[in-house]
Amino acid sequence: MNTFEELLEYVKNNNINSATSTSDKILAICKLHRNLPRNQKNWNRLAMELNYQNSGEALRLWTLRKIKATAIEESVAKAENDADIEYQTAYKETTKMRDVYNAYRLSLRNDARVEVFKEALIEAIGKLKPLDITPISLHKLYSENKTEAVLMFSDLHIGVNCDNFYNKYNAEIAAERIKKLTIDTMMACRDNNVSKLHVINLGDLIHGTIHTTARIQSDLDVVDQVTTAAELVSWMLAQFTKLGIEVTYRSCTDNHSRFTANKAENIEAENFSRIIDWYLQARLSDAPITFMDDNIDMSIGKFTLKSGKKIMFAHGHLENINKCIDAFTGATKEFIDYVLLSHYHTTKAKSYNGSKLFVNGSIVGTEEYALSRRLFSPAEQKLLIFNDNGNLTQIDINLQI
Repeated sequence: MNTFEELLEYVKNNNINSATSTSDKILAICKLHRNLPRNQKNWNRLAMELNYQNSGEALRLWTLRKIKATAIEESVAKAENDADIEYQTAYKETTKMRDVYNAYRLSLRNDARVEVFKEALIEAIGKLKPLDITPISLHKLYSENKTEAVLMFSDLHIGVNCDNFYNKYNAEIAAERIKKLTIDTMMACRDNNVSKLHVINLGDLIHGTIHTTARIQSDLDVVDQVTTAAELVSWMLAQFTKLGIEVTYRSCTDNHSRFTANKAENIEAENFSRIIDWYLQARLSDAPITFMDDNIDMSIGKFTLKSGKKIMFAHGHLENINKCIDAFTGATKEFIDYVLLSHYHTTKAKSYNGSKLFVNGSIVGTEEYALSRRLFSPAEQKLLIFNDNGNLTQIDINLQI
């Protein structure tokens, strides 16, 4: 509305007056009047037309007070809203910092517990009878010989107790299978004139408690599983040194050894497999075994044979069999000759662009979980022998006693 007459016409047409109209509607008319050009304003006449009981000046002052009061209310509301937003932001930041602090404290607490466990483990090992590491080989192999062997060692699953038509397994049977694996490996190394044996622990030496079926099948708690598995592996490694050849040991983290049952909350570093490695190093501190610490990650290892062939290994729970050769090659920017995995409890082999992938069998064999899914595989482990001439000999050591 650009003129006072237009405003009055609007008031008359809509029957707006102070007796029957709301104060908000009266205020809206007064605001329109305030916005008119100075020569178009007439507060006295507007008061009369609106049937306002006081003078035009009183109507003007009333309008002004209402406008100021509304502005104050809006300002207060905005300040409250801004304060609320600021409070929410501050609360979120405080909560975030508190969560980080709590996570840090938990990490420190877990580290302290691990260190205490490690110290107690070393103290307990010191009280055990030393392992016999006296060489019994009939001949000492020459260092210039480049023949090397890689023992893919995995899926011992100490703690499983099963008895089905296809397979029977418990801690005692595990020890018998380890004994057979050790003897067959030593004979193969002797027969093939091996000068260096790489033992690769591909994981799942304990059954753990990662899901309900694992707890139901276990006849040992996790601590007993760790010590039993570690002592069996210690014995095996001690026997290998009797060949009079160079023996190295490497390992990687796995899924059954994780501290936390909830996979989503798992931290790869929090893994009982690391405690097993500490046990082995303390137990075999006087044995001629080289414990390698050259993994590119706790879950991934990489090393090179004397022939220059490059080998990468992992447990397999984080790998896709059909893609991991490409993944490892891309990650390292190197050509990887061999990739070694376990986890699937059955032997598999795959070639791709000159690289070869081997999946190890298991020592546990077909336990109840595999049986329920009709997955039948014998207990076996794979030994790879890399000869001087570059040829590879694969030996699947059957452990189904």
